[in-house]
Amino acid sequence: MHSLKALTLLGTLCFSVLANAHNTPFKIEEASIRDIQAAFDKKTLTSRQLVEWYVNRIHEHDHHYNSVSEINPDIFKLASKADAERKAGKKRGPLHGIPILLKDNIATGDKMHNTAGSLALYSDACKPTRDSTIASKLRKAGALILGKACMSEWANFRTSDGSGAEYKDADGWSGRCGQTRNAYNITRSPSGSSGGPAVAVALNFVTASIGTDTDCSITAPAAIHGLVGIRPTVGLISRDMVIPIAHSQDTPGPMAKSVTDAAIMMEVLAGQDSRDPLTNMPPVPKKPVKYTNYLKKNGLRGARIGIPRHVFWEKWNRPEEKAVAEQAIQKLKELGATIVDPADILTIDRISDMSYGLGGLEYTLLYYEFKQDIQAYLAKLKKQCPMKSLSDLIQYNKDHADVEMPLFKQEVFEISQNTTNLNDPFYQKTLRLVRKLSGSQGIDAAFRKYKLDAMFVPVDWAFFPPQPLAMAGYPQINVPIGTDDEGVPFAVSFYAPAYSEHKLIQYAYALEQATKARRPPTLL
Repeated sequence: MHSLKALTLLGTLCFSVLANAHNTPFKIEEASIRDIQAAFDKKTLTSRQLVEWYVNRIHEHDHHYNSVSEINPDIFKLASKADAERKAGKKRGPLHGIPILLKDNIATGDKMHNTAGSLALYSDACKPTRDSTIASKLRKAGALILGKACMSEWANFRTSDGSGAEYKDADGWSGRCGQTRNAYNITRSPSGSSGGPAVAVALNFVTASIGTDTDCSITAPAAIHGLVGIRPTVGLISRDMVIPIAHSQDTPGPMAKSVTDAAIMMEVLAGQDSRDPLTNMPPVPKKPVKYTNYLKKNGLRGARIGIPRHVFWEKWNRPEEKAVAEQAIQKLKELGATIVDPADILTIDRISDMSYGLGGLEYTLLYYEFKQDIQAYLAKLKKQCPMKSLSDLIQYNKDHADVEMPLFKQEVFEISQNTTNLNDPFYQKTLRLVRKLSGSQGIDAAFRKYKLDAMFVPVDWAFFPPQPLAMAGYPQINVPIGTDDEGVPFAVSFYAPAYSEHKLIQYAYALEQATKARRPPTLL
């Protein structure tokens, strides 16, 4: 079912690096958005050449990784059009001619599918009829949508027991792509549901990508692939025509090789949208934020950074990584930050109590919301699409168990199907409790008590979800700081209350520039 197999291999291109008029090589690997734009301006690189290089690299290597589910069949036409526009003096925006991959749950109104990794939506009848707001904004900024990236099926919201899968968890597996593999060590999980977008960027199959995050599905895979990932405030970036888990926590966000590239992407993606009411609700910024103005090497000077030791640092069971992360705290001090240690979230134990409701506070909300939200998405597809509800998806999996359930089942789907609706008093009570414990009595209370600008935590899948910042709908950005003894990167992250992305970008950039820890993987 891997769509790349249907495409004709371009053949080995004659350039792994391109030469300009002065015979100075331009290396595409690890090139930033600004590097590429400069090469475009100097006429030493074209969008067509860049796209050909990426597509050839995908064809040559991605069979080891399964990170790209589909290449846009019109991508070469789009690249040539971008070149012609540039030649005519028309530059659409900051991403003009830059290839971007979208996670396979973000709709495009072109020839590509949008499946959340499930074969249930892999048909012409279930193709979206229009662009998501994200895709529309990218095109307006001049980006070339190179294709779709593989993901954990249904964003890891189908099973709670993936022990039958290759990595003993469901991460990175889908009926559409099979198993996506870690870019640095194929014996390790790609992590999180945005594993495909992370793997593809890490391997230089694309310049940058867009993932989605309900609880660490951007930051976790970005962390173990040496990338910067931003989970924005819920409501800052439109979720229009994005296959959901739950509207109270879902948010798309950028994944890139640097804070600078991620900030450029944020400037394109953020903003109000009539199709997503949450983007229009106060305190959403009314004017666009110029995030690249916050790329300051001295950006940590005077900042108060809290260290929530309880849970986040105490339960971290990787000594070699922890030692490097502790050094990162010292680096924050050297860069002018005031460290408040500890600065604990007093409600974290209640947030982590999995005995509540349907498997904990967070999952209770997600179970209720998914049933309603997936039905709302399916209603936007063509009438010919046979999938109309969660019950249809459950039945499809039963009818096609050989390809959809060879490794794990769908008990999460079934629990969600057995919920009532969003008017249920228990759901409403849970929603209020989640907001109170994660927000007003949790993160907000800690920030007030310790007078913080941000909190600083390691990124480790072992102790979340649930994450209070995700439950509160708050932003987070991760920064790579090292590589473990198996060759896989690890990271730390900053987070803060809603609409603090500009601060987080500033702090992350300062740390990134002081450490410069990213190292690209070696291709198989």
